[in-house]
Parts: sequence; structure tokens; C-alpha cells
Amino acid sequence: MQTLRPYLTFFGLILAGYVIYLLAPVLKPFLFGAILAYMGNPFVSFLQRHKVSRSWGVSLLFIIFALIIGLIMLAIVPRVFEQIQNFSNQSQQALTWAQANLLPWINAHTGLNLQVSPDQVQSFISKHAGQSQNYVQDLVKNLALSSLAILALLMDVLICLVATFYLMRDWPKLLLKFHAFLPLRIQPLATKLGREIHQVLQAFFRGTLIVMLVLIVFYSIGLSIIGLNTAILIAVIAGVLSIVPYLGLIIGLLMAVTAAAFQFGDVSHCVWVIVVFGAAQLLSDMVLQPVLIGNKIGLHPLMVIFAVFAGEALFGFMGILLSIPAAAVINVLLKYALSRYLDSRYYLQND
Repeated sequence: MQTLRPYLTFFGLILAGYVIYLLAPVLKPFLFGAILAYMGNPFVSFLQRHKVSRSWGVSLLFIIFALIIGLIMLAIVPRVFEQIQNFSNQSQQALTWAQANLLPWINAHTGLNLQVSPDQVQSFISKHAGQSQNYVQDLVKNLALSSLAILALLMDVLICLVATFYLMRDWPKLLLKFHAFLPLRIQPLATKLGREIHQVLQAFFRGTLIVMLVLIVFYSIGLSIIGLNTAILIAVIAGVLSIVPYLGLIIGLLMAVTAAAFQFGDVSHCVWVIVVFGAAQLLSDMVLQPVLIGNKIGLHPLMVIFAVFAGEALFGFMGILLSIPAAAVINVLLKYALSRYLDSRYYLQND
């Protein structure tokens, strides 16, 4: 039986992972609630140390969060909708320019015979530009036509908020109960690995959030100074995508250069856009990332990219959100397993 224990443990982990995969649609609001509770726990613990009960601390955090969301909706969302319209118009100009100039140049220099008729371009523009301009309205309309979709969305949000409240309120008790249920012989190891995982996740969530916010503000200010009428929209997209190394830089730069080219029609503004993104990347790589995150996560950029695509393939949008912290946790466990292997008799024996 002793020799079968590692195999049984491995099989149990595989089975647990498969069950989680099957229950992913049901677990989504609880996972979101657990993430929010983990991120909000330091604030509630801080208030608890200053004689504020955890229930009141969680309630206060909910109120602050609701006020922040409300202010963002009032101040930024109308401008973002306006800039979506601007970007849609510039996309139409880009398609028309490509049909009139880019395709003839490609045909002349490659010997190809690519042909796109003006009617095809106009049809494509009318179809997709109209969809992009009315995306929010169409989404709201479709949701309104589907009472089940609205009910499911509201239920997910409600379950997420309820789970967040109770998990955040009872976080220390839950950790103590989970620790107490573990076999006594592995409790010290679980505590050690738990602290390492906590340090990694804390560095990731705190550092990534601050980096994203700083980049969004930096891009917004820089592109607004240039005069780009889609500055906030591009800044938000580039900042959020910065969670994947260089993805936010590439996508945001392509969008900003294209928008600047068709808004101003000169090279100088495109150069200033490149300067803004270059300065933001230097700020991120040389200041923000080393100071806020450093080597605490220990993931190679290729591992991060692989984790994001693997998470999307397995769990969709939820997988994208959880891919990097999950990869960081797995990395901690793999490092421990590797250290045990390097100290094992199987590795050290010479014959």
C-alpha cells in the first residue's frame, strides 16, 4: 500500500482537476468571489487590527468599491463610447486607403493579382462598422430579449458578491479550518508552501494592478497631449492587455499609430505615438516591473504566454483571467517537487 500511495495521490489530483474542469461553468462566480476576497482581505485585516469587525470592514470595502465604479462610469464611460465611434470611423478610412493604395502596391511589387472591388469594401465597412458602432446597444437589446440570459447574468453577479462577502469575512477562520483538516505530518509543509504561494500571488495581484493602472494613466495622458481622439480607448485596451508581456504594447501601438495616421495624416504624430509607447515600456520594464513584481513570480515570458493560451483553450475568458496566477502557483509546487527529486535517492544513486 505504501508503494501505491504516490500513484493514488497523482490519480486523485488528476480526478480533482477533471471534476473542476466539468464544473467550471458553475464555479465561475465562486472563483471570482474567491479572487476578490483574497485581494480585499489585506484591507479588511488592516481594519480588524484597528478594532473594526470584519463584517463592518467588508461592508465598508463594498461601499468604497461601489463609489469608485460609479465615478468611473460617470466620468469615463461616455468618453469611451465617443472614442469607439471615432475609432470605427478611422477603421473605415483605413480599409478604404488599403483598397486604394496598399493592394495596388502589393500587386506591383509581388506579382500577385489581389483584387477587392469597391462594392466589397463598402459592404464590409457597412456591415462591420455598423456592428461596432452599435455593439453596446445590440448587446443590451439582445440581453433584453432573453430573460434567461439576464437572469443568469444577475444570478452570477449576485452569487459572486455573496461569495465575496462571506469568504472575505470568514477568511482567517476558513484558513484555520483547512489547515486543521490536513494530516498532522504535512501541516508544516502545507504552511511553508502556503506562505510561498501567498507571497507570489500577492506580488502578482498587487504589482499587476498597479502596473496596469499606471500604464493606462500614462497612455491616456501621453496620447491626449498628442491630440489623439481615441486616447482613452486605446489606453485602456493597451493597459489591460499589458498583463501578457508585450501584447499590450504591440496591440496598443498598432491601434494608436493607425488612428494617428488617419486622424492627422502626417508622420510626426505617428512618431510621437511611438515615443509615448516606448517611454511607457521603459517605465514598465525598468521601474514598475522590477520594483513591484521583480522575480517573485518566477515565470518566464514564454511560460506566461503559454499559460494564457492554455487557460483560454480550457476555460475561456475565465481561464485567461486565472492563467497567470494559476501558473505561478503551479510553478511554486513544481519547484518544491524538483527540489525533492534532486534530494531523492533515485537521483543521487550512481549505480
